[in-house]
Amino acid sequence: MMERISVLGRPSIIVGSDLLSGYIAKDIRNAAPAASKFVIITDKIVKKLYLHHLLKTFSDAAIPPEHILQYEVPVGEHSKSRDQKAMIEDYMLERSCNRDTCIVALGGGVVGDLSGFVAATYMRGIPFIQIPTTLLAMVDSSIGGKTGINTMYAKNQLGSFHQPVRIYMDLTVLRSLPTRQMSNGMAEIIKTFAIADEENFHYLEEHNDQVFACEPEALLRIVASCARIKARYVTEDETEQGVRSLLNFGHTIGHAIESICMDFMLHGECVAIGMVKEAEIARAMGHLAPSCVQRLASCIKLYGLPLVIPPEAEIQKMMDKMKLDKKNAGGKKKCVLLSRIGDVVEPRASIVSDAQLQMALSKMVQVVPGAPINGQIRVPGSKSLSNRVLLLAALAEGECRVSGLLHSDDTQVCLKALKQLEAATFTYEKSSLPGDKEDILLVAGRGQPGQPAHVRQPKEPIYLGNAGTATRFLASVCALVSEDEASGRSQNATVPSVVLTGDKRMCERPIKDLVDALRKHQNSRIDYLGGEGCPPLRIYGTGLPGGDVQLAANISSQFVSSILISGPYATKPITLHLDTSKEVVSQPYIDMTISMMKGFGIEVEVSEDKHTYKIPTGVYRNPPHYAVECDASSSTYPLAMAAITGGKVTALHVGSNSVQGDAAFCYVLEKMGCKVQQDSQHTTVEGPEGGLLRGVDVDMNHLTDAFMGIAVLAAVAKGTTRITGIANQRVKECNRIAVMVEQLSKLGVVSRELDDGIEVEGSDPSTLHGAHIECYNDHRISMSFAVLGCKVPGIIITDKECTQKTYPEFWDDFVSILGGTLKVADEDTQTPSASSERKLGGMTPPVPVPASEGTHKKDRHHMLVIIGMRGAGKTTQGRAAAHHLGYDFVDVDEIIESRLGSLLPQADSGSQGASLPLIKRFVEEKGWEAFRVQELEAFQHILSRYNNTSSSKGVVISCGGGIIQTEPARLLLKDLINKGTPVVHLQRNIEDISAFLLGKDKDRPAFSEHPRDIYATRLPWYIESSSHDHVMHGGHQMAGEGKMEGWNDAGKEWLGFVDKILKQRAPTNQQGRPKIFATPGDNTFFLSLTFPDYKDLSSDLLEEISAGIHVLEFRADLLSDASLANVARQLGLLHQANLHSLPVIYTVRTRAQGGNFLCSVPPGPEDDERILAMVRAGIRAGCEIIDVESGWSSRVHEEIMRLKSTYGFGVIGSCHVYTESTWSSDERILDIFKGCCFDDEVDIVKVVLQAFKAEHASRFHQISITKAKQFFRGPIIAVCTGDIGRLSRVLNRTLTPVTHPRLPFKAAPGQMSAREINMVRAQLGLIPPKNYFLFGNPIAQSRSPVMHNTGFREVGLPHTYQLFPTEDATQMKEVLALDTTGGASVTIPNKETVLPLLGHLSSHARCIGAVNTVARRGPTLTGDNTDWLAVRALTEARLRRRSPGHVPPDASGLTCLVIGAGGTARAVCYALGHLRTSLHVNIFIHNRTYDKAVKVAKDIYEQANISVHILDGGLSLPHPQMNPPDIVVSTVPLQAQEDVIREIGQWAWSKSPIALDLVYKPRRTPFLEAARKTRDASADGSYDVEGIDILLEQGFEQFKIWTGTPVAPMKTMREAVMRTLDDK
Repeated sequence: MMERISVLGRPSIIVGSDLLSGYIAKDIRNAAPAASKFVIITDKIVKKLYLHHLLKTFSDAAIPPEHILQYEVPVGEHSKSRDQKAMIEDYMLERSCNRDTCIVALGGGVVGDLSGFVAATYMRGIPFIQIPTTLLAMVDSSIGGKTGINTMYAKNQLGSFHQPVRIYMDLTVLRSLPTRQMSNGMAEIIKTFAIADEENFHYLEEHNDQVFACEPEALLRIVASCARIKARYVTEDETEQGVRSLLNFGHTIGHAIESICMDFMLHGECVAIGMVKEAEIARAMGHLAPSCVQRLASCIKLYGLPLVIPPEAEIQKMMDKMKLDKKNAGGKKKCVLLSRIGDVVEPRASIVSDAQLQMALSKMVQVVPGAPINGQIRVPGSKSLSNRVLLLAALAEGECRVSGLLHSDDTQVCLKALKQLEAATFTYEKSSLPGDKEDILLVAGRGQPGQPAHVRQPKEPIYLGNAGTATRFLASVCALVSEDEASGRSQNATVPSVVLTGDKRMCERPIKDLVDALRKHQNSRIDYLGGEGCPPLRIYGTGLPGGDVQLAANISSQFVSSILISGPYATKPITLHLDTSKEVVSQPYIDMTISMMKGFGIEVEVSEDKHTYKIPTGVYRNPPHYAVECDASSSTYPLAMAAITGGKVTALHVGSNSVQGDAAFCYVLEKMGCKVQQDSQHTTVEGPEGGLLRGVDVDMNHLTDAFMGIAVLAAVAKGTTRITGIANQRVKECNRIAVMVEQLSKLGVVSRELDDGIEVEGSDPSTLHGAHIECYNDHRISMSFAVLGCKVPGIIITDKECTQKTYPEFWDDFVSILGGTLKVADEDTQTPSASSERKLGGMTPPVPVPASEGTHKKDRHHMLVIIGMRGAGKTTQGRAAAHHLGYDFVDVDEIIESRLGSLLPQADSGSQGASLPLIKRFVEEKGWEAFRVQELEAFQHILSRYNNTSSSKGVVISCGGGIIQTEPARLLLKDLINKGTPVVHLQRNIEDISAFLLGKDKDRPAFSEHPRDIYATRLPWYIESSSHDHVMHGGHQMAGEGKMEGWNDAGKEWLGFVDKILKQRAPTNQQGRPKIFATPGDNTFFLSLTFPDYKDLSSDLLEEISAGIHVLEFRADLLSDASLANVARQLGLLHQANLHSLPVIYTVRTRAQGGNFLCSVPPGPEDDERILAMVRAGIRAGCEIIDVESGWSSRVHEEIMRLKSTYGFGVIGSCHVYTESTWSSDERILDIFKGCCFDDEVDIVKVVLQAFKAEHASRFHQISITKAKQFFRGPIIAVCTGDIGRLSRVLNRTLTPVTHPRLPFKAAPGQMSAREINMVRAQLGLIPPKNYFLFGNPIAQSRSPVMHNTGFREVGLPHTYQLFPTEDATQMKEVLALDTTGGASVTIPNKETVLPLLGHLSSHARCIGAVNTVARRGPTLTGDNTDWLAVRALTEARLRRRSPGHVPPDASGLTCLVIGAGGTARAVCYALGHLRTSLHVNIFIHNRTYDKAVKVAKDIYEQANISVHILDGGLSLPHPQMNPPDIVVSTVPLQAQEDVIREIGQWAWSKSPIALDLVYKPRRTPFLEAARKTRDASADGSYDVEGIDILLEQGFEQFKIWTGTPVAPMKTMREAVMRTLDDK
């Protein structure tokens, strides 16, 4: 099978199978008749797979081997560079390639683009042939003649149009393509069919299995069809001036994402996201129907492509990248806009505004109050009706055309499930109504009279997300499943089955009553695969025999509808009896199901009390057409918006004739004071003037889903509102009642849960405030708070995308139809970018503080499991890790406790057992074996909740000490590890643990042996079942229930370790290289530590020797005791001292390579085991990089690379050679480099040679930066040993190994310190000197010059820091513009006036509104603020070391008092709002000028969403609404402090608070002295933070910004400043 396709009038595209094996040999001379020499350009991977086929083709074509040249480029996007292009051209020139040369590009898009650009410019153009080996290259880059390379600014910025003379698309090569690469190419095919070919788009929707199976017919159809479309566009518009730009659908946004995320995302994945977002823009502009957006998204998802923008692609970064898009014109950005599937709005890319792009890209949105909401709106089709009609039409005979169908996440998963079950075929048709953009869904049901339901066993589990309706309906349908007749199974074959599963929340939603009824009354076989009573389920096709069925319907009416819908296909009629002892919820939905069944030919007989339903047998018959009503539930939100704003809204096609219970929502609004008009078709609500509503007491049992709309209205209504009859809302997408109480409280609304409802106290809207609303992936939470946002300023919906579930175009309609206003939240600060009009009264209510920059965004590996002995600190450290990460924390023992109550008989109140903790009592009564069963089930339940979840929340799980004692649990833990979840074995000195367990631990079951013996037995299991080890050091004493006094001292190191092991699992680039080494900078060093024992390594010493260092090297071979147990202990000591969390290289250097680890040369099998054991110790300790010697065996290399794929660490391939013969030729040296590449699997290559001549150093450097770079594009470390080779260490610019005078000895002869290397580089001109300035006035007494000049000298940098007294912005601008200026400090009065001079502000500086640090980044001046970092760091340090006598914070959290309202006070409030503590932080501000305090509070809230309470009426303490403070900060000048001290009085010091003073001269200010004198006697001066401490700390942060080093020489900088102080 083969097709030939013409482009630009030439039949140059050949599509078919096995072209490399035959056709190319016959055709290549025709393709390039004048060519006498061929240059094949390929990469290492393709070379191995296909080069031999191509060479045989040339042989078959009688082309002599000497006329064929080969050039190999490194794998990956980074090869598309100017350097690589020049290397190829030099290679060809050296080999006398002339114009009779033809280039053959054998590979993917990178090879094709690069080769084509070389061909376009070499000798002004030579022919070239494309042989694409990836699907993406076939359908995208190979066609059309676009060639190019990337620059540092954007993709494909340099290039040319140069048409290939032939494109050979051999479909056979796709069989070897990884699935991810196949999906990558499918993105371009989906794109092409979406803009131009609806028929083939539908083919993609129906034939994904055939495509992924690489069936020849399927591949030929889609690839050839795609190529024809692209060839047509290229022929019409070769240079992309018009119609060809349509091929860039999805690329405007997609390229922006790719530019940011190319290290871990593929081109097609980025374009897939871009297509969805650009389609959403078209929908928002009114060009594209919502159903088309949903079809596009579903098709993209079907082919394994992402839909969600990764967190790394922040909005502003994407907008900046889009400025460089080639489609732009006149500064306007352009996107290709669809008008429907297969067509576009105009035959070119269309202009879109920045606002439209930002709204599409933003995950969050702020609702802005404004004018009354008015309009006529047609909401999407009913979700309830849509789900029912899909099932009924699929089970029926005949065809039905469904219009008005809701195209949402829920209906799409239902549709996909029915396709998996082969219940029907589904086809989209264009609507015949003029102006109707919506598609009609043609459902061809497969039901047949007299035959069982046509429901077939699917090939894979059915994943239903959080679609509860579909899950419950399908539970009964799946009992009808049968084997495909074509499968040929015998009657004795296994009973067919279906697995229904979903996301985390779905696996918590109840289904027990339905399952019980099917099991008991229909003999159904249904297994729970997770927790009892909830999905996932395995349902076997045992059929429905019929007869009587008893069912409880107090949880969900969907249980009733499930049996009703499937009932006609039972063997005998079913009589369904509802449990009369329990109230039936949502009766209107049951009535809806019965009404719809009647429309499809099955009439159910209903008893008068609606508790008995007789379901006849039969087959549904499809009506020719079914129009789905608009969704009454969705219409409640626009109607509520009219009510709350005093506007008028009409909901079309939701009237009194509706079968939906929520159509009665308007009558609740009427009770609240609205005017209501409802006829058979439409409903109109007019709110009272000003939205002045009144509270109601209402039973919403028959419209439970609509209660949230009333709850938010109640927040601003007069009086108290009581809503009852909604208990079932606790088991919806989330516990909606609890969530409403939680989220309303953020706004200052008082509400409370009732047994079956909620009570809300109304408030004056002016007393409420905005907040970030957590939506819990619940569409109704998002839309209901959008209603309240129409009245209350500052409400930010944190997940606007969750409305996709039922109302995808909700936000579009809110703006375009209802006239509402939205603003995009600022991505850096997660706050609105525009000002709020919130009224600031005497005291502003608290608002939750957003996560600090230390808190992680959504992590792709969002689970951490901790195991270890009881008493090791698992719960304490687990809670700390969960808070740090923003994850949930789950203790397995707590889950067991919650489950054991029902398993134990009630103990008599006076018995001994009544007072025992449940676990202890259970073990005493049932035994340890029974407990282990409960423990395993609890662990499995937790995993089922958090696996396969779309939630943004991760989880830290703390397991019981003995969980590893059963084989199933160990297998479960090992499976987690294999899937990338870190399992940490938390260790502590067993003697400390034993003392605690035998002495203080009285609440847990007693051990039968000594803890030391138990630990010895368990240790091999702990190691087997964990991926990482973490050793707790420091001699912390146990206190209470396993908590450690002073755990905070080790907490920073523990949290650094957690960050480290999760970072190892962060996204990597396409070569698998960790991000930390994707683009290493110049002047980076790693410090070779040579301690034989780390017991005396303090954090202060490590900080001192790490100044100017970027990475640490741990030499395991240099330890005095290199046993595995001691290696783990020593690494633990290093991690404990490594408070700056520097990455660690783990090295085991063998004797043959200049180290101390003894093994054979080459290593034997026993050596292999010893080496691997040592390497695993470093891996388990979380070391980021492993040094792997090239001389180790291939078995060792392969095992380490396998572990790398699991753990994600980086690899240095190293070799150390000490023979002079190595220098005999460059080729010998290059062979050493090649040997360290390990087939391009390493991240860094390190080669160390002994220098024997002075010129060896410079020669080695030249080889490393030129010839070695031809086959390894990653970082290269190339240094010579010996004093004669020291120059090589100066010339090596990336991760140069260094020593320090305070280390015991040098790791290698000739090793230099970082300071020494920097000084030599400066002398050679490799580090140009820079000037740094202090702008301010007066500044004559500043200690900053002493501090920074000392720092520069200490690390060997040639820079200088000097004072520049000025208040003139023009002078600052002139100085900053000088090339010799590296940056500046900025102080009063310039912190705000400098802002217009800067090209970029950090998010922190932008929030604070003041800059104290300027740094040059290339041509850009960047402003930052380090004051807040200093205040936060010093405050946290004092919090960690508070003495036992200190009065702890109360339940309300930390109380902070800030005195003053200048620019510094803003930084202090920002710092306090970002304290990394699990306690709530209450910030109060006082200033004598009240308006200034109001401005600070207002600005800090608007910019950073940090709530600051304003103390009014003067500083009268104690204040009735403020507890005594835990932290007091003075930002007032020295001369004002005496007055402040008098006003504060004794009350402010009653809790011995931490005191901070920003004044640093004198050191002991009156404020600090007053704090010391009035404190409790147990307190000491360590609570104080002097102004000089803050000056130093912010200076250290400035130094790190300017020099790019993670650690500043803080000790010497501090000592230098202290020596200059007059007062001590």
